[in-house]
Amino acid sequence: MSFFDNVAPVYDLGMSALGMYKHQLIIESLELKKSDVVLDLAGGTGFIASRIAPFVKKVVVADMSKKMLQKASRYSTIETCYTDAVKTPFDDNYFDAVYCTDALHHIKRHNEAAAEIYRILKPNGRIAVIDFKTTGFFGKAIKWVEHTFVDDSVFISPTEIVQLFAAYNIIGSAKSISRMEFLFKGVKMEKNKK
Repeated sequence: MSFFDNVAPVYDLGMSALGMYKHQLIIESLELKKSDVVLDLAGGTGFIASRIAPFVKKVVVADMSKKMLQKASRYSTIETCYTDAVKTPFDDNYFDAVYCTDALHHIKRHNEAAAEIYRILKPNGRIAVIDFKTTGFFGKAIKWVEHTFVDDSVFISPTEIVQLFAAYNIIGSAKSISRMEFLFKGVKMEKNKK
């Protein structure tokens, strides 16, 4: 996570300038309520979480970059947790909603992440994931930048993300929200009892 530790001081400035912070879309997609406990998975500096906090009971930012979490700790309205996204310390069925913005490709172990999200989401819990498309000029440029300057990101297509989460009984759909990004939104269904 050294890249993110290194860019933590200027990360919000860059993401804001690029229009990457879509907190209003997250609020609407998750249909957040004042009683909700929410997880910002790989939430970095907590910028989005700080904008969501007034609408919910509690927001936790989980991330693997200590420097990003140090920046997040400046917000008194959120909690932070240094953890791997595929093995969190949270109880089963703890969160009403989970979101992950522009970060799933950094988690890389998508199946383990989906299983963990299923475990920590309450029944009928909601999830929203915003991530990059790798098609078209902008998508290919993002992929090149990520692989050249950031890490060996593993991107997933809108079709693949729907299939991934469906395998863990999180049923949803994906749609394009810009030339560079898509939104997946889903709901945790109970596993069939035999």
